[in-house]
Amino acid sequence: MIANKPGYHGVGWAHGIAATLLLSSGVACGRLNHPPEEQTQKDLELLRTALLIYRKDRGHLPSDPEGLSALVGPYLDDEYALNDAWEHRAVYRRIEATAKTAEAFIVYSIGKNGIDEGGRGDDIVVRSDSVPR
Repeated sequence: MIANKPGYHGVGWAHGIAATLLLSSGVACGRLNHPPEEQTQKDLELLRTALLIYRKDRGHLPSDPEGLSALVGPYLDDEYALNDAWEHRAVYRRIEATAKTAEAFIVYSIGKNGIDEGGRGDDIVVRSDSVPR
């Protein structure tokens, strides 16, 4: 999933761990036979890891207009990895840095009901400061 493409500046230990996680998650090989909520949580945690590596590599997060598509190529093989178990596209929101807080993000699935509830209701959410399970 993590690519070594022209213009990409090497693969460090964090990238190796992320690649192992991505490959072992089922994203690289198609979805595994997990309940959809569990698979979606795993997929979102992988997007979280890819976003953290993106920030480490580039010094900033993708803008809202760039969104998760900025991960495709250098960090993810294809756009399929951006979908949840119900084939809804994951939602990405960048949270600007303030005087008291660092730049952050939220990534979430709109869940089984297919309604964007802003990270509430049945939406499944990961944040840049959350700890992967």
